[in-house]
Amino acid sequence: MNRDKCRARALQSITDMAAIKEGQLIDRRRLTDVPAADFDTELWTAAAAQSTGNAVDGFALAVGASLKRCVAIVFQTRAEGANASSTVGERLAVAARMIEGTQLRSELQPQDRVPLN
Repeated sequence: MNRDKCRARALQSITDMAAIKEGQLIDRRRLTDVPAADFDTELWTAAAAQSTGNAVDGFALAVGASLKRCVAIVFQTRAEGANASSTVGERLAVAARMIEGTQLRSELQPQDRVPLN
């Protein structure tokens, strides 16, 4: 399984992420060691203004693949009003930092075990 196939699967199951599907990307970058060292992961952030009203939707989607494993980390936000764009931008920045710090540990790998006290 590769990252593009994992991303396609994630977007199929997340029906309300129109901004990413429509290509209104703000940023796209590779992440190293997220969620683990053997994953090939990419983070997409996107925003879309709603056609009615003054709402803005924002999305952060990180998709990683390793051998036959996929991981998707999804963040979605919406803001309304005069400052909607900046509010969504600030939330996406926080989400991206949180996603960048995500680490998965396997109990099957002895070096990742944490001793119980």
